[in-house]
Amino acid sequence: MKKHICFIYLFLWCIYYLQGVVYASGGLISRLLLLILLLITIYYFFYAHEKYRLPKVLSVLSVLVLIWTLYGGALILTGSSGRSYIYLKKIYISLLPVFPIYVFTKQGKLTLPILQKWGVVFLVMCILQYYRYRSEELGLIYGETDTGDELTNNAGYSMLSLIPLIPVYNKKPLLQYAIIGIISYFVISSMKRGTILIAAISLIWFIYISYKTNRLSSKQIWRGLLLILLLIAGFYVVQNLLLTSDYFNYRLEQTREGNSSSRDIIYGKFFHYFIYENDLATFLFGNGADFTRKQLGSLAHNDWLEIAINNGLWMVIIYLIYWIRLAGTVRKFKKNTLLFQILGLYFLNYFIRTFISMSYSSVLVYASVPLGYALAFYGGNSIAPMDKNSNNQQ
Repeated sequence: MKKHICFIYLFLWCIYYLQGVVYASGGLISRLLLLILLLITIYYFFYAHEKYRLPKVLSVLSVLVLIWTLYGGALILTGSSGRSYIYLKKIYISLLPVFPIYVFTKQGKLTLPILQKWGVVFLVMCILQYYRYRSEELGLIYGETDTGDELTNNAGYSMLSLIPLIPVYNKKPLLQYAIIGIISYFVISSMKRGTILIAAISLIWFIYISYKTNRLSSKQIWRGLLLILLLIAGFYVVQNLLLTSDYFNYRLEQTREGNSSSRDIIYGKFFHYFIYENDLATFLFGNGADFTRKQLGSLAHNDWLEIAINNGLWMVIIYLIYWIRLAGTVRKFKKNTLLFQILGLYFLNYFIRTFISMSYSSVLVYASVPLGYALAFYGGNSIAPMDKNSNNQQ
């Protein structure tokens, strides 16, 4: 079993994400799968700390997880709601899988060819999740007729989580740009302005870095042609949406008018609460896990405000240190194009999201896998995968 533990682990995550597609959500199967996954994940969390000298970014992440565990544990002990465990569940699912992936890569169980295969599997999973969410929202699961109605599809964030995997196909430009095209199509179709913004920034950065290195290579010529085809296809997709989609035009008009879907009101309310309605103790150490949802009526849709109110100023500082450490780690990989792009895309994807959504509790395994894979080569203890554009190892 140890030999195949990486495959088993990722396979179980895929089965878990298929709830609502091939079996009922929230039932016995999904709970049992989650229990098994969390047991494996927590085991490798401690294993990683015992066996390896972790990168500083993972050490800071560990501190965050342990402190959130204290807050979440207090919520479970004092909470009367059946939802008390969800706070910790989201954080564990989001932040802990990077540790098993880190170990599997160190042990040679997760290699670049294996990662490339899983990337395709993850893409299929995200497409299934996209249509599952759409079906649930439109009532199709219950046998109702599809009216063709359009909606904002939060599964666009699942597609966004695949972007850090794009660099693993650097030597396969045709497949790489096909994946970029598929991700872009579903991100645009999700009608989520935040996801479209993050995807656009991330892909522009990726293409810039790709073309900055060895611009005269044959693969770069192929990439240039594929990029032109991708832009033409994107133009026709957007043009078709403008001509046929009332909802797309409505969302576009909202953007032109500066409509932020009440985000500005929520941010103002939460910032005012943090600055003016806390005493010194709650200002520094927070009001407790899940306080925003229970007492203020919603999540902050902004990591910094959410953490400030729930966990206090001290946790905001630690969270800031985490992102500074991750940015520093990205820079250290600058001479290895593959790893630099993976970490850079992860950083852009989730750091931007901290300001417009909930980032720390919504990292999917699809993004944790490339993150853990890249971090396993930090410090030169492992042989880093080299691509044609890399001139040294990390």
